Amino acid sequence: MYVVLVVAATALLQSITGFGFALLSVPLFALRIDVHEAVVLSTCLGTISSGWQSHLLREDAQRVTVRRFIVASMIGIPFGYAAFAEAPFAALAEAGEVYDVAVAEGATGADSVVGLL
Repeated sequence: MYVVLVVAATALLQSITGFGFALLSVPLFALRIDVHEAVVLSTCLGTISSGWQSHLLREDAQRVTVRRFIVASMIGIPFGYAAFAEAPFAALAEAGEVYDVAVAEGATGADSVVGLL
């Protein structure tokens, strides 16, 4: 029942905003299951949710942009999976923190993240 509630809430969030499924579902799933399993479950369910949303909005899609994203995703998936499968969780968490800081500084116009590394 917990998984159903999480999926319903996060799918609703994604349908309203266009993103956010994994941002909410992974932490909520991780409260009940292993983090790696939470990521895999969230990825599978997010793909289904995004696929359905893409199907509903297909007439409004910019085909060239969609094609670029799909090709880039197909190229990146093997590398992401290798990192996910082989890297220890602490290293992945550290990389995520550095990425989050870089995005936050980019959004606020800060010069660099070098001082934080």
